[in-house]
Amino acid sequence: MQFNKVLGKRIDRRTMISSMGVVGAGALLTACGVRAEPEPPMTDNVDAAILTFALNLEYLEAGFYLAAVGRINELKAIGGNADIILPDGVEGTNPSDAWSDGVREFANELAEHELAHVKFLRSALGDVLGVPVADRPTLNFSGSFAAAAEAAGILAAGEGAAFNPYANELFFLHGTFVFEDVGVTAYNGAAPFVTNKPIVLQNAAGILAVEAYHSGAVRHALYM
Repeated sequence: MQFNKVLGKRIDRRTMISSMGVVGAGALLTACGVRAEPEPPMTDNVDAAILTFALNLEYLEAGFYLAAVGRINELKAIGGNADIILPDGVEGTNPSDAWSDGVREFANELAEHELAHVKFLRSALGDVLGVPVADRPTLNFSGSFAAAAEAAGILAAGEGAAFNPYANELFFLHGTFVFEDVGVTAYNGAAPFVTNKPIVLQNAAGILAVEAYHSGAVRHALYM
Protein backbone atom coordinates (compact mmCIF):
# COMPACT_ATOMS: atom_id res chain seq x y z
CA MET A 1 0.00 0.00 0.00
CA GLN A 2 1.77 3.13 -1.22
CA PHE A 3 0.33 5.58 1.31
CA ASN A 4 3.18 8.09 1.20
CA LYS A 5 2.79 8.90 -2.49
CA VAL A 6 -0.91 9.44 -1.90
CA LEU A 7 -0.75 11.72 1.12
CA GLY A 8 1.70 14.11 -0.48
CA LYS A 9 3.33 16.75 1.65
CA ARG A 10 4.04 16.00 5.27
CA ILE A 11 1.96 18.01 7.69
CA ASP A 12 2.49 17.91 11.44
CA ARG A 13 0.84 14.53 11.75
CA ARG A 14 2.44 13.65 15.06
CA THR A 15 0.74 16.59 16.73
CA MET A 16 -2.61 15.78 15.19
CA ILE A 17 -2.36 12.09 16.03
CA SER A 18 -1.43 12.87 19.61
CA SER A 19 -4.30 15.27 20.15
CA MET A 20 -6.87 13.10 18.38
CA GLY A 21 -5.71 10.01 20.25
CA VAL A 22 -5.79 11.55 23.71
CA VAL A 23 -8.85 13.78 23.51
CA GLY A 24 -10.64 13.01 20.28
CA ALA A 25 -11.25 9.34 20.90
CA GLY A 26 -13.45 9.91 23.91
CA ALA A 27 -15.42 12.66 22.19
CA LEU A 28 -15.82 10.60 19.04
CA LEU A 29 -17.04 7.46 20.77
CA THR A 30 -19.41 9.35 23.05
CA ALA A 31 -20.92 11.31 20.16
CA CYS A 32 -21.33 8.12 18.15
CA GLY A 33 -23.29 6.56 20.99
CA VAL A 34 -20.54 4.31 22.39
CA ARG A 35 -18.92 5.08 25.73
CA ALA A 36 -15.11 5.24 25.77
CA GLU A 37 -15.24 3.39 29.11
CA PRO A 38 -17.72 0.56 29.67
CA GLU A 39 -20.30 0.92 32.42
CA PRO A 40 -19.77 -1.44 35.38
CA PRO A 41 -21.64 -4.62 34.44
CA MET A 42 -25.13 -4.94 35.96
CA THR A 43 -24.88 -8.71 35.74
CA ASP A 44 -22.76 -11.50 37.17
CA ASN A 45 -21.92 -12.53 33.60
CA VAL A 46 -18.77 -10.47 33.17
CA ASP A 47 -17.96 -12.08 29.82
CA ALA A 48 -21.32 -10.97 28.42
CA ALA A 49 -20.77 -7.41 29.62
CA ILE A 50 -17.31 -7.27 28.06
CA LEU A 51 -18.41 -8.76 24.74
CA THR A 52 -21.43 -6.46 24.56
CA PHE A 53 -19.18 -3.43 24.94
CA ALA A 54 -16.85 -4.90 22.30
CA LEU A 55 -19.80 -5.49 19.96
CA ASN A 56 -20.90 -1.86 20.22
CA LEU A 57 -17.37 -0.75 19.38
CA GLU A 58 -17.26 -3.13 16.41
CA TYR A 59 -20.62 -1.85 15.13
CA LEU A 60 -19.04 1.60 15.12
CA GLU A 61 -15.84 0.56 13.39
CA ALA A 62 -17.63 -1.57 10.81
CA GLY A 63 -20.01 1.28 9.99
CA PHE A 64 -17.17 3.74 9.50
CA TYR A 65 -15.28 1.52 7.07
CA LEU A 66 -18.25 0.04 5.23
CA ALA A 67 -19.55 3.54 4.48
CA ALA A 68 -16.12 4.47 3.14
CA VAL A 69 -16.17 1.66 0.57
CA GLY A 70 -19.84 1.90 -0.39
CA ARG A 71 -21.02 -1.16 1.56
CA ILE A 72 -23.00 0.38 4.43
CA ASN A 73 -26.09 -1.69 3.56
CA GLU A 74 -24.25 -4.80 4.74
CA LEU A 75 -24.27 -3.42 8.28
CA LYS A 76 -27.81 -2.08 8.02
CA ALA A 77 -28.93 -5.67 7.51
CA ILE A 78 -27.54 -6.65 10.92
CA GLY A 79 -28.76 -5.84 14.42
CA GLY A 80 -31.91 -3.82 13.93
CA ASN A 81 -32.96 -0.61 12.23
CA ALA A 82 -31.19 2.14 14.20
CA ASP A 83 -30.04 5.10 12.13
CA ILE A 84 -26.56 5.37 10.66
CA ILE A 85 -25.93 9.09 10.23
CA LEU A 86 -23.37 10.01 7.58
CA PRO A 87 -21.99 13.43 6.60
CA ASP A 88 -23.91 15.47 4.05
CA GLY A 89 -23.33 14.13 0.55
CA VAL A 90 -22.16 10.71 1.74
CA GLU A 91 -24.59 7.87 1.04
CA GLY A 92 -22.32 5.00 2.02
CA THR A 93 -23.32 3.04 -1.06
CA ASN A 94 -20.56 4.15 -3.43
CA PRO A 95 -16.80 4.19 -2.80
CA SER A 96 -14.89 7.42 -3.32
CA ASP A 97 -13.52 7.77 -6.84
CA ALA A 98 -10.91 10.25 -5.62
CA TRP A 99 -9.07 7.81 -3.36
CA SER A 100 -5.99 5.93 -4.49
CA ASP A 101 -6.02 2.19 -5.04
CA GLY A 102 -3.82 1.69 -1.97
CA VAL A 103 -6.10 3.50 0.46
CA ARG A 104 -9.22 1.97 -1.09
CA GLU A 105 -7.70 -1.50 -0.72
CA PHE A 106 -6.83 -0.76 2.92
CA ALA A 107 -10.35 0.52 3.62
CA ASN A 108 -11.90 -2.61 2.11
CA GLU A 109 -9.64 -4.80 4.23
CA LEU A 110 -10.68 -2.89 7.35
CA ALA A 111 -14.35 -3.18 6.40
CA GLU A 112 -14.10 -6.95 5.89
CA HIS A 113 -12.34 -7.51 9.20
CA GLU A 114 -14.64 -5.33 11.30
CA LEU A 115 -17.79 -6.80 9.76
CA ALA A 116 -16.44 -10.26 10.58
CA HIS A 117 -15.84 -9.11 14.17
CA VAL A 118 -19.46 -7.95 14.45
CA LYS A 119 -20.72 -11.32 13.24
CA PHE A 120 -18.40 -13.25 15.54
CA LEU A 121 -19.32 -11.25 18.64
CA ARG A 122 -23.04 -11.60 17.93
CA SER A 123 -22.55 -15.36 17.64
CA ALA A 124 -20.40 -15.51 20.77
CA LEU A 125 -23.04 -13.69 22.81
CA GLY A 126 -26.06 -15.57 21.49
CA ASP A 127 -24.74 -19.03 20.72
CA VAL A 128 -21.84 -19.48 23.15
CA LEU A 129 -22.90 -17.43 26.18
CA GLY A 130 -26.64 -17.73 25.55
CA VAL A 131 -27.45 -14.11 26.40
CA PRO A 132 -29.46 -11.46 24.51
CA VAL A 133 -27.47 -9.84 21.71
CA ALA A 134 -27.34 -6.04 21.73
CA ASP A 135 -28.93 -4.36 18.73
CA ARG A 136 -26.86 -1.91 16.74
CA PRO A 137 -27.03 1.56 18.32
CA THR A 138 -27.53 4.77 16.38
CA LEU A 139 -24.20 5.62 14.76
CA ASN A 140 -23.34 9.25 14.03
CA PHE A 141 -20.39 9.78 11.69
CA SER A 142 -21.28 13.40 11.03
CA GLY A 143 -21.40 15.58 14.15
CA SER A 144 -19.28 13.12 16.12
CA PHE A 145 -16.14 13.83 14.11
CA ALA A 146 -16.69 17.56 14.41
CA ALA A 147 -16.96 17.18 18.18
CA ALA A 148 -13.79 15.10 18.30
CA ALA A 149 -11.82 17.55 16.15
CA GLU A 150 -12.97 20.51 18.25
CA ALA A 151 -12.24 18.68 21.51
CA ALA A 152 -8.74 17.89 20.26
CA GLY A 153 -8.15 21.54 19.37
CA ILE A 154 -7.77 20.79 15.67
CA LEU A 155 -10.79 22.94 14.82
CA ALA A 156 -12.06 25.98 16.69
CA ALA A 157 -15.46 25.75 18.35
CA GLY A 158 -18.17 25.87 15.71
CA GLU A 159 -15.80 25.27 12.79
CA GLY A 160 -16.40 21.54 12.58
CA ALA A 161 -20.06 21.55 11.62
CA ALA A 162 -19.33 20.48 8.05
CA PHE A 163 -16.32 18.27 8.82
CA ASN A 164 -16.41 15.14 6.68
CA PRO A 165 -14.07 12.26 7.59
CA TYR A 166 -14.57 10.85 4.09
CA ALA A 167 -13.65 14.07 2.29
CA ASN A 168 -10.09 12.96 1.61
CA GLU A 169 -7.68 10.17 2.43
CA LEU A 170 -5.91 12.04 5.21
CA PHE A 171 -9.13 12.71 7.12
CA PHE A 172 -10.16 9.08 6.68
CA LEU A 173 -6.82 7.77 7.93
CA HIS A 174 -6.96 10.00 11.00
CA GLY A 175 -10.42 8.64 11.77
CA THR A 176 -9.07 5.13 11.29
CA PHE A 177 -6.24 5.86 13.71
CA VAL A 178 -8.68 6.90 16.45
CA PHE A 179 -10.88 3.83 16.05
CA GLU A 180 -8.06 1.29 15.88
CA ASP A 181 -6.13 2.80 18.79
CA VAL A 182 -9.25 2.68 20.97
CA GLY A 183 -9.94 -0.87 19.81
CA VAL A 184 -6.51 -2.13 20.83
CA THR A 185 -6.75 -0.40 24.21
CA ALA A 186 -10.25 -1.74 24.88
CA TYR A 187 -9.48 -5.38 24.09
CA ASN A 188 -6.17 -5.29 25.94
CA GLY A 189 -7.76 -3.75 29.01
CA ALA A 190 -10.67 -6.19 29.11
CA ALA A 191 -8.68 -9.39 28.55
CA PRO A 192 -7.70 -10.02 32.21
CA PHE A 193 -11.37 -10.00 33.27
CA VAL A 194 -12.60 -12.63 30.81
CA THR A 195 -13.54 -15.83 32.65
CA ASN A 196 -14.13 -18.15 29.67
CA LYS A 197 -10.50 -18.53 28.68
CA PRO A 198 -10.70 -21.41 26.15
CA ILE A 199 -13.38 -19.86 23.93
CA VAL A 200 -14.04 -16.19 24.64
CA LEU A 201 -10.51 -15.08 25.51
CA GLN A 202 -8.87 -17.06 22.73
CA ASN A 203 -11.10 -15.52 20.09
CA ALA A 204 -10.93 -12.05 21.63
CA ALA A 205 -7.15 -12.32 21.46
CA GLY A 206 -7.48 -12.98 17.75
CA ILE A 207 -9.53 -9.81 17.33
CA LEU A 208 -6.96 -7.87 19.36
CA ALA A 209 -4.22 -9.07 17.01
CA VAL A 210 -6.17 -7.81 13.99
CA GLU A 211 -6.85 -4.45 15.66
CA ALA A 212 -3.15 -4.13 16.50
CA TYR A 213 -2.24 -4.84 12.87
CA HIS A 214 -4.67 -2.15 11.70
CA SER A 215 -3.29 0.32 14.23
CA GLY A 216 0.27 -0.31 13.12
CA ALA A 217 -0.62 0.02 9.45
CA VAL A 218 -2.38 3.36 9.84
CA ARG A 219 0.39 4.72 12.08
CA HIS A 220 2.87 3.83 9.36
CA ALA A 221 0.74 5.62 6.78
CA LEU A 222 0.50 8.79 8.85
CA TYR A 223 4.01 8.97 10.27
CA MET A 224 6.02 8.06 7.19
